[in-house]
Amino acid sequence: MMLHPYCKRVEKEISKQEIHQSLNTMVKSFKDRGYKILCSSQDAFFIKEELYNKFNVENNLLKLYFNGLRALPRRMPHIYEHLKKMGLRNEFVDYILRKSSYNGSWRPWAKKRHDKILLAIDKKEKIELLKERNNKNIYD
Repeated sequence: MMLHPYCKRVEKEISKQEIHQSLNTMVKSFKDRGYKILCSSQDAFFIKEELYNKFNVENNLLKLYFNGLRALPRRMPHIYEHLKKMGLRNEFVDYILRKSSYNGSWRPWAKKRHDKILLAIDKKEKIELLKERNNKNIYD
């Protein structure tokens, strides 16, 4: 979940550095093998397509992505730093860190600003879902 959910496929050398492909790339790849996404947080979890209807699963990729950020908000500084080392960015993580006043010290930030972090995630999700609704091809 380090990359923007609709980031294009990254090179193998980058993905070997603990930077998984974007959710969209993974969803497309697993679909070809008969799997659908179940959820995502630090990792993405997939299930055989024939079992998919047994679960109440969000089918909007952006919502799944933001639910994953909510599950482990304290990881965002790690994501930011890891991507930075590779010369990459994630505009969603950048926005959330900025809006929640991240100061470079993740433990106190995560503890003191938990509510502010979640509000920033909620706000960014609303912005992105509105963009998606107004322009279905925004991320293609």
